[in-house]
Amino acid sequence: MRKFFTRISNQAPASKTAVKLDAVGQAVARSLQSYNEFGWRQRLFVAELSVSFNRCIHFL
Repeated sequence: MRKFFTRISNQAPASKTAVKLDAVGQAVARSLQSYNEFGWRQRLFVAELSVSFNRCIHFL
């Protein structure tokens, strides 16, 4: 019986660590997603600037 309780108490910190690691993983995934969305918007903006600049050069 004592081994059973020792095993349960030893598992508790591991499960807490797993929950913390899961939370960290989700936070990293969210930050990467927002970074990718920002990068996509920035590339789109640069592409629009490039197109408008090329149009201006064409008219000169």
